[in-house]
Amino acid sequence: MGKGKTSRYLIWVYLLAALVFLTTNLISLYIFNCTPHIHDEAAYNFQAKIFIKGQLYISSPCAKEIFDFPHVVNNGRWYSQYPPGFPSLLSIGYIFKAPWIINTLFAALTIILIFFLGIELFDEKVAFLASLLASLSYWFLILSSTMLSHTTHLFFCTLFLLFYIGFIKRPGLTNSLLAGFGFLMAFLIRPYESVLFAIPPAIYLLFLMFKEPKKYLKTALPMAFMAALSLATLLAYNYGTTGNPLKMGYIERYGPEHGIGFAKTGYTGIPHTFFRGADLTAKHFYQLHLHLFGWPISSLLGILLYLFYFVKNYKIREERNLEALLLFIILSSIVGLLFYWGLSPILGARMYFQLFSVLVVLTAAGIIEFIRTSHLSRALKLNRRSIQIALLVIFTVYAYAVRLPSFARQSPDAYIVDLIYPDFLSFNKRFDETIKALNLDNAIVLLKPLYMANKYFPDDGWTAGFIHDNPDLKQGIIFGLYKPQYLEKLFGCYPNKKVYLFLYTVKKAMLEEIKFENGQISLNPVPIALDKQLPVQLISSPGDFFNPYSPEFSEFLKGFSNIPLSEFNLDLLAKLASDEESRKNYSRASMYYEAILQLEPYPEHRFEQYKRLAVCYFKSGNASLAKRINEKIYKMIYKMSESNPTNLIPERGI
Repeated sequence: MGKGKTSRYLIWVYLLAALVFLTTNLISLYIFNCTPHIHDEAAYNFQAKIFIKGQLYISSPCAKEIFDFPHVVNNGRWYSQYPPGFPSLLSIGYIFKAPWIINTLFAALTIILIFFLGIELFDEKVAFLASLLASLSYWFLILSSTMLSHTTHLFFCTLFLLFYIGFIKRPGLTNSLLAGFGFLMAFLIRPYESVLFAIPPAIYLLFLMFKEPKKYLKTALPMAFMAALSLATLLAYNYGTTGNPLKMGYIERYGPEHGIGFAKTGYTGIPHTFFRGADLTAKHFYQLHLHLFGWPISSLLGILLYLFYFVKNYKIREERNLEALLLFIILSSIVGLLFYWGLSPILGARMYFQLFSVLVVLTAAGIIEFIRTSHLSRALKLNRRSIQIALLVIFTVYAYAVRLPSFARQSPDAYIVDLIYPDFLSFNKRFDETIKALNLDNAIVLLKPLYMANKYFPDDGWTAGFIHDNPDLKQGIIFGLYKPQYLEKLFGCYPNKKVYLFLYTVKKAMLEEIKFENGQISLNPVPIALDKQLPVQLISSPGDFFNPYSPEFSEFLKGFSNIPLSEFNLDLLAKLASDEESRKNYSRASMYYEAILQLEPYPEHRFEQYKRLAVCYFKSGNASLAKRINEKIYKMIYKMSESNPTNLIPERGI
């Protein structure tokens, strides 16, 4: 597969792979609790459960509106919007009751592939350093500990590139077939990014086929066949799910605005433009600059060094320089992703994660070349290996001591974890333990988050329950989203099950039994010992969700008991606050806003409530607090400082 002897480094590479496997499993276990946390992960896992049953989709359940979930189609057919590649791999994990292990395993295997890719393109030293750098990247380790599709996609993109380069150097059926298989799997996981990744290699291969047809034309057929098979498989899957081979699940779920191209809005409502794409691309590169390795100065330093030496030595390089192909792969991905409206840098530059192997190999090449050609070793009176080790230790310590904490504050969901981390990451586990402790059986538990409505995902708020639903809903406890307008329908569908409302924040919850009697829906308290220690604290009154920072505010909170629980949420409190403002009762309005801000996690909602609160403070004679908000709120929302948003007004629980 490569050139030269590899035995000297290979055992260390295997050890690095084993260490990555161990580390990612520990992160998955102790940080992510081996469960999905965000919509994408939950949707992938749901489809994996459907595949386990040997089906492409499940018929939508009775009272299907109760079971709507972001990124899951529920229009008579119930299935994930995503392509089949990653869910099919997750289904293997489900067979062994360990779906989280799929990404951790492929992360470890990627370390090995990176080594052989470095061998093909450069030499053993570059190859080993690339594997080492990849193993030390906290971005790689954290993303590979989730149940997102990026890690498996990276593996198969790397597999494709490795055997493609092997095929260019040594044309043969084996290299051609394995390169084609790598592309097939990558395409079925993330089609658009895979095509962008493969465009430069495809163009170069076509050039060689015309230039040397006897050498490449016949042997390239297996690769071409696998590429055609990947497209045929996706078209067949689309036909089997959406009913139209050209219609992706994304379009079925969210409509044509979810497609690729300028003027598309996705679910953001913001038309995508070239300038917006350029701005998001710049933000992705800023994330790479910070978190590719977490180095001081820049994580892109090694790549810049490589580019310098590549240009400097261009004329004396071999005619067939496959290193340049890596640069065109990067360029192709950058240009192609400019057209994608959803290029949001959450969990780092994850939309560029398929380039990780390429970036790591080029970084290692740049570092090795710099140390080889510079006079640094002579100036420091150290050999090259000592310099490498010293720099690596210093940079890695900095990465984990300085960069990692800043990365953790924005992960895994940039819009929520800043405010409730680590409660968000532990909520699914605490929710599971709470439900088990309540000994509910033959029941439907409808989740209702207390937070303000998510305008992008109106069916959000019940991930902790959705991840436990089997597609056929044949289980002791079924979970759904609380939608009062469909309750009567739900009771007609499941007449023998008890139905409960679980109104919650990440720390506290209220549990009420929902009954349908004589054509009327009613909520009834569930007799539970409230002093019983549960992972999610159960409370008896809506006012108990909040921090009664003063006797006056405590008295104010008691009034929440007069609000029907079915209607109680922060959006209602915002309306009541606005009503008080219109009556010029600014003191009472400010207490509503304070209650909202004690709980609401979403920055855009907090921003609006803070603006109103500042006005009410000022008009009720509390100018000092109004000034504090005006000074800090913009910095807090737009990350212009390290201001802690949970401590803006700590004396009032905000």
